[in-house]
Amino acid sequence: MGTNYNVYKVLGCFSRKFKITDSQPPPDVREAFWRYAEGAPQMTADQFLKFLVDCQREEGYTVADAEAIIQNVFRRRSHVSRRNGLTLEDFFDFLFQDDLNAPIISQVQHDMSGPLQHYFIFTGHNSYLTGNQLSSDCSEIPIINALKNGVRGIELDLWPNPTKDSVHVLHGRTLTAPVTLGKCLKSIREYAFVSSPYPVIVTLEDHLTPDLQAKVAAMVMQIFGDMLYCPDPECSKEFPSPEALKHKIILSTKPPKEYLSLKIVEDGENIPSPQEKDSSEDEQLPTETSKPIVEPEVQEAKNDREGDNVDSDAAIRQKSGNVGGHEYKQRIGVRAGKAKRGLRQVLRTGIDKVNRLSQSERKAILSNKPPKDYNIASKTNNKVEDQTPTPHEKVNLLSQSERKAILSNKPHKDYNIGSNTNNKVEDRTPTPHEKQDSSQDEDDEYKSGSSDEDDEYGDSFEQRSGSLGAAPEYKRIIGIHAGNAKKGLIQALRIEADNVSHRLSLSEHRLEKAASLHATDVVRFTQKNILRVFPKGTRVTSSNFRPTTGWMHGAQMVAFNMQGYGKSLWMMHGLFRANGGCGYFKKPDLLTSRGPNDEVFDPKLTGTVKKTLKVTVYMGDGWRLDFSHTHFDAYSPPDFYTKVHIVGVPADDAKRKTRIIEDDWIPYWDEEFSFPLTVPELALLRIEVREHDISEKDDFGGQTCLPVSELRPGIRSVPLYDKKGHKYKSVKLLMKFHFE
Repeated sequence: MGTNYNVYKVLGCFSRKFKITDSQPPPDVREAFWRYAEGAPQMTADQFLKFLVDCQREEGYTVADAEAIIQNVFRRRSHVSRRNGLTLEDFFDFLFQDDLNAPIISQVQHDMSGPLQHYFIFTGHNSYLTGNQLSSDCSEIPIINALKNGVRGIELDLWPNPTKDSVHVLHGRTLTAPVTLGKCLKSIREYAFVSSPYPVIVTLEDHLTPDLQAKVAAMVMQIFGDMLYCPDPECSKEFPSPEALKHKIILSTKPPKEYLSLKIVEDGENIPSPQEKDSSEDEQLPTETSKPIVEPEVQEAKNDREGDNVDSDAAIRQKSGNVGGHEYKQRIGVRAGKAKRGLRQVLRTGIDKVNRLSQSERKAILSNKPPKDYNIASKTNNKVEDQTPTPHEKVNLLSQSERKAILSNKPHKDYNIGSNTNNKVEDRTPTPHEKQDSSQDEDDEYKSGSSDEDDEYGDSFEQRSGSLGAAPEYKRIIGIHAGNAKKGLIQALRIEADNVSHRLSLSEHRLEKAASLHATDVVRFTQKNILRVFPKGTRVTSSNFRPTTGWMHGAQMVAFNMQGYGKSLWMMHGLFRANGGCGYFKKPDLLTSRGPNDEVFDPKLTGTVKKTLKVTVYMGDGWRLDFSHTHFDAYSPPDFYTKVHIVGVPADDAKRKTRIIEDDWIPYWDEEFSFPLTVPELALLRIEVREHDISEKDDFGGQTCLPVSELRPGIRSVPLYDKKGHKYKSVKLLMKFHFE
């Protein structure tokens, strides 16, 4: 049999030949074979069992199990089963089979009988998007793919269709093309449990009126049927367990914010503010219209330049003489203003206007029609005569926030009523407190919750739904109620222990701020409630944030853009490949328990080293089978090296790197690294192979992430994945894991 070579053309004139060699067992593998085979050329089933128990730390294996593995190896290598045992080549082949010798257990092994809040949940964000957050299509296909990959948390944004008689799923105020709600719900029903029997949580971001909510409720009950989980109001205040909720679909939503604005916008446009979207309140791209925004900074500058020119088409018509100036003003339903004198002054002035309105003027807003004393101006030659503003015209002068104040029947929290004489509000000079700097204002908002996403209008669910007639059918199908932080985020985190469990959503930015200031409050909150963390709105390319910040604080639903890719998504994939890929990962006891003095885990504290993980990177193989011989380098075989990272609490984060092996498709490194760990329960082992390139950026050669708490000791085959998390057919590393 002749020797095989890889041939590379250089400058089209001459060739370079590189010999193709077969993979060989590294020294540690040879030593283990000869030791357990006791010097014989073959390893018997009894000897192989001893290797599995002593070196691989396998528990519960029998001689029959060892014999079954041997026969499996024989079949793969086309051997006749007459042989008495494994040869060195057979033994090496077994070690490199990731289905027979995986680094983590491939079955569900966690206790699934705990309450739902005791688990990390594989959660998607804007699950219907096929690409970026601004202009990609909405489809049921990403939902199907997510469910097939084990995702247990699906998010749908519900909006009225253009005719307001049905429901679309889309990313509001962008150019994303909608998909019907029916398609999404049917896809969820069909694929919910193809990869895992454990419950699917469907988070609904509701922008609907009560009549459409009723339609959604009927549609959900019809499509899901017995799959739908409808909680018993009289049952326990604690969430059920994943085991008890097997093959159930759970709906989770918060009070419908949009309906309030729908009732009070007179011109019928019904365009809500950007902050009304749960998944982007804090970091939402600033917008004045329904058009998408590419960059917040660009739009801010544009808004400053445009001033009050909200309706550019109307302005053009005005300039062309088609519409008279006064008539143009009359047609403006909601007038835009500027905060030239500061936001507090604008808010205070607005509330003054509200308090000066008569009862009939207030009713005009609620009834969406002119009050009885409203008289249309007489028209002569198509010209509108000047007249004193009527009550209805006064209503039209109100901003949307002023109209909301009427509905809430209370002044803004920053509005201080002066002394009253003859029912008139006196003007007063701002106090020193009102003149404090913007940094103090931000801190006040954080403490008071005025900027919190769950407190858009400051009203409770019951107040809004009761006054506006929210659909009762819709309320009954909600399995996990989303709470709000109307009294401030800190108050929400410190909710009393006897309150009913609920879900709270925070942007990544808000979580980071809360974690830096009140880490233990976040951890304590997640011991009874569910915390969902979502990407900030400026991640328009569907990128993601580092999930470990949420996990180390107990956040169960770290919502990710599954259509993206990157190191953060690799970590997400890595965690949820564990526990059989069922989409639920039991939180470590340190996040669910309390100390003798009611203390909880504090991620910011640096503890003592509990374990030291030793990782040996022996070798890699499979690239020559999955890639063309010129994929990495046009003139020679690749120059591979491996990066090994620990990602966890700050004290445990570490990076190591092997040396570069030049011109070899089967690199042998045989290097060991040690990682001292203070919180091994929250650590991830991130592995990435790169191909060194002198003139350009190093090429990607594969990656994987493994929860340290799930690692199986011994010599293991570690399969690698591409950038999007798809497993390579042949590419693997041979590694050893050892704990001290």
